[in-house]
Amino acid sequence: MVSLCATSLTVAFGPKPVSAVLQSLDFELQAGRFDVLVGANGVGKSTLLRALAGLLPLQGGQVLLDGKPLAAIPLPERARAIGFLPQEITPAFSYTVEQAVALGARVAGHGHWFDTKSKPETERAIDAALDLVDARSLRDRRLSELSGGERRRVLIASVLAQEPKYLLLDEPAAMLDLHHQAELFRLLARLAESGLSVACVTHDWNLAVGFADRLTVLKDGGVLASGAPTDLMVPDILQQVYGDSFLLLHHEDGRPVVVPR
Repeated sequence: MVSLCATSLTVAFGPKPVSAVLQSLDFELQAGRFDVLVGANGVGKSTLLRALAGLLPLQGGQVLLDGKPLAAIPLPERARAIGFLPQEITPAFSYTVEQAVALGARVAGHGHWFDTKSKPETERAIDAALDLVDARSLRDRRLSELSGGERRRVLIASVLAQEPKYLLLDEPAAMLDLHHQAELFRLLARLAESGLSVACVTHDWNLAVGFADRLTVLKDGGVLASGAPTDLMVPDILQQVYGDSFLLLHHEDGRPVVVPR
């Protein structure tokens, strides 16, 4: 089965006794679909992505990669299949943009971690990834010289250069201006249409309604609702997540729009 899924997933942190961040949660990321995770702060959105990427110990349940337990799959195979970008990342070295994106391209090589592709293959992957995020002009600059939004676009490019089957992004539009937010979500939708499986966390329901195939709302460590974004952007669900701190409006084209009250 071609999917990345969590079944009865339970994740907890802290000294015992602990309270679960995620409790018996089920989630499936299918090929060719753009999923967006939303919810209030602290409900487990980032935790779910990290668990799907195999970066957290589980207290219950399991993650399956194409029907196989993720924990039983060798790390190089996982790295070629799953691309993950956390919400915050501070590069330890002052790489150039080209060097940073090349790391992702090398993960996609065959064999062990960071085996180098042939130079033409690596160059092609770097160029393609930078073009996708509109960052080719930044290629020779150092990450330390970039603005927060520019650095975010480059880090997204480094994950795309990995050429994964499953793309997991935690708040990828953070620090991007309105133009690049829309361009990024438009890109993620196109990647899903081409067959890539995409899941991202955002607090912007309006971006989700504009571009995502499916919206999953998390609350209290579980799934409150999941379905078409326009079906879930309704007063009842929004009130369960945010109380009365929102206004639900409608754009002239009929799309629902949520704004702070």
